[in-house]
Amino acid sequence: LYSDYSLMRKDQREWDDSQMFTLGAHFLALPVKAWLDLTWARNANPYGGAENASGFTSTTSSGSNRWYHRTNLTIGYYF
Repeated sequence: LYSDYSLMRKDQREWDDSQMFTLGAHFLALPVKAWLDLTWARNANPYGGAENASGFTSTTSSGSNRWYHRTNLTIGYYF
């Protein structure tokens, strides 16, 4: 099990801080390995506000100050 919290404080007063929290687990049953990540982020690429599908956002993007989440499941077979 693992977790990570990141906070980036912005120098500009009108810019909101970026935050990201990830909670995950690594499963091992050789020859199969799997990782499961649950990530929540606010004002962080690629989670906030990009309406043009570019993945880029800015402090003025619509929704950039909302919390977004993503689930990532990676499965590998080692031989």
